[in-house]
Amino acid sequence: MVALRALVMHKLLLGVIFALLSSRALAELPNQTDLKSAYCIAALDEQIKLINASSVTEAEESKKIAINNLNTKIKRMQLYLLPRLPNIELTGIIIAKETARADVKKATNELKPCILACGLNHFECIEQCPTSESSKHLESCDSISFLPY
Repeated sequence: MVALRALVMHKLLLGVIFALLSSRALAELPNQTDLKSAYCIAALDEQIKLINASSVTEAEESKKIAINNLNTKIKRMQLYLLPRLPNIELTGIIIAKETARADVKKATNELKPCILACGLNHFECIEQCPTSESSKHLESCDSISFLPY
């Protein structure tokens, strides 16, 4: 009797696991908007960390404004992406986020000489720095017009 009950429970558990795996396997692939949202959320979050780590105290008001603008964009993209996450395959989303983090790191290293030369005029001067391939990808996050709403 105990063995029969254990067998039934085992089969029931296997059925539940199979159902969960099957529903996840049927998840749709992320679309371009999903991937760009994931990329930009991570990229803008990394930019906020860099701004917060900046030691330019004379530009505190500019830092607050920049962080507020970035947070507004992040929230809009999260409003789009978060409800979609349970229904899409997450591998592409994870890769997009990791790519964004790598692009921020690479662009920061490439722009470091220019940023150091800017000194106290950091936020105004950085706009004049040459762009790299990584920074071009990051600039695509300046506008959130790609969102459907």
